[in-house]
Amino acid sequence: MKFQRLMRSEFVKFKSTRSFFVLLGAFLVMMWLVAFLLALGIAFMIALGTSVNGSVVAVTPKLVQTFLISDTFWMVFLVLFGITVMAGEYRHNTVSMSLLLVPKRWQLLITKAVTSFLLGAVVMLIGVLGSLMIWFSMGKKSYSTWNTWIKAIFSSRVGLEVLILILAAGLLGVIGVGLGSLITNQLGATVLVLAWWFIIENIISAIPRTAPAGKWLPYHAFMSFIGAGNLFGNSTHSTIFSFLPQWDGALVLFGYAVVFLSAGLFVVTHKDV
Repeated sequence: MKFQRLMRSEFVKFKSTRSFFVLLGAFLVMMWLVAFLLALGIAFMIALGTSVNGSVVAVTPKLVQTFLISDTFWMVFLVLFGITVMAGEYRHNTVSMSLLLVPKRWQLLITKAVTSFLLGAVVMLIGVLGSLMIWFSMGKKSYSTWNTWIKAIFSSRVGLEVLILILAAGLLGVIGVGLGSLITNQLGATVLVLAWWFIIENIISAIPRTAPAGKWLPYHAFMSFIGAGNLFGNSTHSTIFSFLPQWDGALVLFGYAVVFLSAGLFVVTHKDV
């Protein structure tokens, strides 16, 4: 079966899956809500003339970049998208039919990985554009900062950050496909990912004996890739906020995507359905 037909088939499956729209709605609502609260907070700080480290708060490209990076805690939903792509086949008992249509199992998994990468990238782009529109509209209402909001949002620094976020989101989707291939129980895989993202990895990073390994783990690698280390610096007081150099984080996150997808490919090609 041609690759284009496989891709079309995967997108049709997405449109007919309720859980996809639930995850999409949750992701966008949380991202835009945080964007609104961040913009509201900075508007109050500007109005009051609040200073940070002796400098009055002002709208700059670095501030918008900080907003974008701070609004990424919900990226775990992109991993769940990828899990839904693969584990959802087992949940709805459609995996046998899919494998009958695509006898070469590696083709099916690669198609799902590409689909999830594109989906994660597009969803991230929608989320970021929505956040930028929220900040732009709120800045427009504050006439004293309107021009600076425009210059900051449409700066090359913010443009590069948006591109990095899109690439990182796509890689998270691929990791989700790999996990969904290894853990075919969709609920179990979802619970494991949520527990790891919000609890387990932070605990590992907080324990002195295991802390050095913390920044090499998936969530910290993701945060390193999108520039958290460059922007916030590596805290000397808390290992939870210790990150890799940005492009090291990119390589580590890409490595996780390759490893999980390769492991999933091995399982799918050797497992009886």
